[in-house]
Amino acid sequence: MTAGGTCPHLSAEERHAIAVAVRGAACHDATVQAMLVSRLLEGNASDLRTLRKAVALRDWPTVQRSLHRIKGSAALARCNTLVTAGKSLESAAGQGNAAVVNTLLPRYTAILKEFDDTLLALRPAQCQCADAH
Repeated sequence: MTAGGTCPHLSAEERHAIAVAVRGAACHDATVQAMLVSRLLEGNASDLRTLRKAVALRDWPTVQRSLHRIKGSAALARCNTLVTAGKSLESAAGQGNAAVVNTLLPRYTAILKEFDDTLLALRPAQCQCADAH
């Protein structure tokens, strides 16, 4: 349980893997890391807005496209929990199954929030771990 009373979806090991992947993708350059984290966060926020709107409209191709973009960010950063959750939602959207999409979406958005929170902690100004591993 977290301080807010919610169960975390991302393990400490996965959060560490995300940190390692982001630092590696940025070639251990703090400026590049800051830009990468900003781009990932901006993209996730934009794609989540599009996703929510598309789900409400039952626009399944747009749902799948938004999920695929978020899944790409998660894959880059090695957030396997979000990738897996995205695959399940993509499948349901591909079948036009609104009931399943609406059932899975709250958990998916919670995982995405944890991913984004992990990314926020990796902004070089906030990150105490830039020189770690």
